[in-house]
Amino acid sequence: MLLYGNNSNNTEKKVKSNEKPKSDSYFNPAKNSIKQTISGTLEILTLFDLTMSLNGNKKSGKLNVSSPNCEATIYLKDGDIVHADYYGMDGETALTNIFVKTDGQKDAQFIFEAEEDLGYALPKTIDLPFQELLFKVAVALDHHRK
Repeated sequence: MLLYGNNSNNTEKKVKSNEKPKSDSYFNPAKNSIKQTISGTLEILTLFDLTMSLNGNKKSGKLNVSSPNCEATIYLKDGDIVHADYYGMDGETALTNIFVKTDGQKDAQFIFEAEEDLGYALPKTIDLPFQELLFKVAVALDHHRK
């Protein structure tokens, strides 16, 4: 048995020898100083699949997408897409262009950095509900593929 003492008020806390002292960052990965990221290519996992997964899991953070003809960023808050930035464009126009430019690009890559508190003033250029937004993007993709 280990004893932890507090000299200021002479109280002791008894801890079993097989228990680890609890630390917020050790037991709570969300508070860990290492950023939680996922990355990969859009060869098998499409941008649609990726954003649907992030939405379903209510993730917040920054999704960077790159391919030979696209460098872009999509921001999510609690799973909803709230801002997109593509070569000076933003909002729904930028988001549609990101999906169109990465469609079928086997060398397109992504990295998602999860951030519960984005920590900076993020413009909200997209107000549509997620499902409606993806429907509009799907229509634009369909027209692009014809």
